Order: sequence, then structure tokens, then C-alpha cells
Amino acid sequence: MSLAALRPSIDRIGVALSASCAVHCLLTPLLLAVSSAGLLSWLADERLELGLIAAALLIGVIGIGTGCVRHRRYGLIALPAVAIALIAASRLLEESPAETALVVVGGLTLAAAHVVNLYFCRRCESCSPVASSGFDPESGVA
Repeated sequence: MSLAALRPSIDRIGVALSASCAVHCLLTPLLLAVSSAGLLSWLADERLELGLIAAALLIGVIGIGTGCVRHRRYGLIALPAVAIALIAASRLLEESPAETALVVVGGLTLAAAHVVNLYFCRRCESCSPVASSGFDPESGVA
């Protein structure tokens, strides 16, 4: 299966991961406050947070990067760049009230970049599985 055929799935996974990262950072303090005996303390584990961030950024670079090159919408690179900057800034401001806001906005910005990339890929002939397979529907020749 070609990368062009996988690109919509990569972007959908990217939206889910980025949104999950934002929701995790937004709700973890609330869930920890209302849970008894620290049953949900694993949600605040640094390794889980770093894993979510790393997975979201990796999928973002792959999905959005290859999509931009494919459909030549290089301006879209600005959205994940801003998201990465916000998430990086949040890591520098640990234990600050701004940390949660920055990482939530960064995660949602990355999710929005995936949604925009999906939109561009749906409108781009070279991104469609039929176009990338080399199949010509008019002549029936691959």
C-alpha cells in the first residue's frame, strides 16, 4: 500500500492523537483531584505525557509533511510549526499555570493542521488513491 493511500488514515490518527494529548492535559488535574487514593495517578506520569507528545508530533511530521509536499501547500507547515513551538514552550514552563494552556492550544493546533491537510488532500488529484495508483479511469489502463 502506498503512502498516498495511507495519508488520510495518518491524518485521522494525527487528529485523534493531538486531540487526546490536549484532552489529557486539560482533564488530568481535574481527574486527579476527584479520584480517591490516587487511582488515576498514572495519568500524570511524565512518560505517558512525553509518549503522547512524541507520537502526536511524529504523526504530524509524517502526515502533514508528506501531504504538503504532495499537494504543494507549503504554507500549511506553519500550523504544525506553531504547535511544536507551543508544546515545547509548555515543557519549559513546567509547574506554571501557562503550561496547560500552551500544551492544550498546541495539541488543538496540531489537530487543526491535520484537518486542513485532509481537506487539501481530498481536493488534490495526486493524493487520491486512484491518481496515485496510475490507473486512468477513462482508458481503463493502469
